Amino acid sequence: MRSLIIASALLIVVPAGAQAAPKVVKTHRVEVSPTPLYRIEDDGVVRVDWRQVEAVARSADLTDRDVARALLAVRDGTAQPMR
Repeated sequence: MRSLIIASALLIVVPAGAQAAPKVVKTHRVEVSPTPLYRIEDDGVVRVDWRQVEAVARSADLTDRDVARALLAVRDGTAQPMR
């Protein structure tokens, strides 16, 4: 009798505990900057707008700031190779 009560109590408690609250999913909008930092020509030549790169590297715009800083590091020769 006691095992029947324990089994029925487990059947009631376990499914209620297994159901978790729905997870919240946040959506982030990724925007492309209106003025590109660099352009690749048809012949493979890369054209970099250094004024725009320097302005974006100093700005609080998180969209292109890391790319701009990487371009400046390559230009200035301070980029470190990945290992």
